Amino acid sequence: MVAGSPTEGATAQEVLARLIQATDGKSASALARLLGVSSQAIYNAKRKSKIPLHWVHAVSDIAGVRPEWLLTGNGEERYSADAVRSFSEEELAVIEEYKSKKMDRFICIPMVEPLTESFSDALSPLFDKEQYAFNKDFLWRKGDPSRMVLMRVSGDSMEPIILDNDVTLIDMCQTTPLAGKLFAVAVGSLVYVKMIDAVPGGMILKSQNKAYPPLEIRADTGQSREMRILGRVVWIGRELT
Repeated sequence: MVAGSPTEGATAQEVLARLIQATDGKSASALARLLGVSSQAIYNAKRKSKIPLHWVHAVSDIAGVRPEWLLTGNGEERYSADAVRSFSEEELAVIEEYKSKKMDRFICIPMVEPLTESFSDALSPLFDKEQYAFNKDFLWRKGDPSRMVLMRVSGDSMEPIILDNDVTLIDMCQTTPLAGKLFAVAVGSLVYVKMIDAVPGGMILKSQNKAYPPLEIRADTGQSREMRILGRVVWIGRELT
């Protein structure tokens, strides 16, 4: 089903597959970046079997694909060369302006694994893992987008604030302990999300779930050399099932 369209006979999954194919068939994440929406929005549209009609028009305009083909799969996929040349310079300028303005509003943040090495790799220009688009203004209100990563959390140690499978947005510029704030903490090669309390001679890592006792890290022990604060959690995302 396509939201806002009377077209019948094509399932949402089929339309979504053609939208992805039109963006070089890379992935739903590539489609999300093209549309300027989150990957979660693509997932929700597929789950609800409801594809917004303006997505079809946007992909048609940007990728040069016929909307009829996107909706039904019938006919030629792309406009002929003659049809493309029929656009006036003014019309082509409008399309390019739409593309640049649409994407200029968003910044893509990489998703990392809860591993220290993954955090370091995410800041490399060669990092090619999954990324999610966020509104630029929103990110700048939270910190420095160029030093932000996303990390999915597993386990129940931070319930009820953070649930199993929640996604955290971490600003790696913010590494100074603050009472009551959440931080990504590297202990050896693994990364955890904890509250941090600074105390004389060390710090205490605290879970929100009382079933997990606090862990005191003394500055004069080998354990302290294995631990470092990677960044502060500035946003939490949750998928509802």
